Amino acid sequence: MSSPDTAFSLLLERLSDAQARAVRGRMTARELVRGQTLFAQGDPSPRLWVIRAGRLRTYHLAPSGEEFTTAVWSSGQTLGLLSTLLDQPRAISCQALEPASLLAMERADLLALMETVPAFAINVARVAAMLATNSIARSGPRALDSATAKLARILHDLALAAPGYDGHGAEIAGVTRADLAKMAGISRTWASLRLAALERAGLVLRTRGGLSVPDVARLARLYSDGY
Repeated sequence: MSSPDTAFSLLLERLSDAQARAVRGRMTARELVRGQTLFAQGDPSPRLWVIRAGRLRTYHLAPSGEEFTTAVWSSGQTLGLLSTLLDQPRAISCQALEPASLLAMERADLLALMETVPAFAINVARVAAMLATNSIARSGPRALDSATAKLARILHDLALAAPGYDGHGAEIAGVTRADLAKMAGISRTWASLRLAALERAGLVLRTRGGLSVPDVARLARLYSDGY
């Protein structure tokens, strides 16, 4: 999930240089390797995370054992803000899709900054509201989505998180068909068949390095229209 104004940039909006330094000074670095879990569903929420580089996915594991990816996140995005604010267990899990670099802020530091820097507290509230709104918009009946719609959602998220995304097309690298099947919650056979259908429609192109999505907005309409 990506946007022109990332969540972290919004957290620092209208802060003085000294205030922004104070926020960054409360953060510590962490590195992840591909496939490493950042946090798991049900874990405590002692800190929030900011992605410096790399892509991560969040996913939900249903009681039935079905796993589906809720979003793909990239540089500048925050992870775990809502559960950290509420001091509630993680509702989803998070895993690195590739080597990733992150910054962490402990809950106590987050609350202390909100108390001492009112502008930061307002920014946190804005970002929390934005994340909650996005979560509601994305929480449609995914279990009832067709295999094509599930795959299109994942490809759309990966395209938005791709380095160099220009607002129109994107190159998706470092993700195998097995990865796509797991993220979409469908079998590898279905993933291959649906990917072939997307290729025939010109929505996805195979490249030497992976996949290309020539028109990201057109791909989004595929699942939002209930394909």
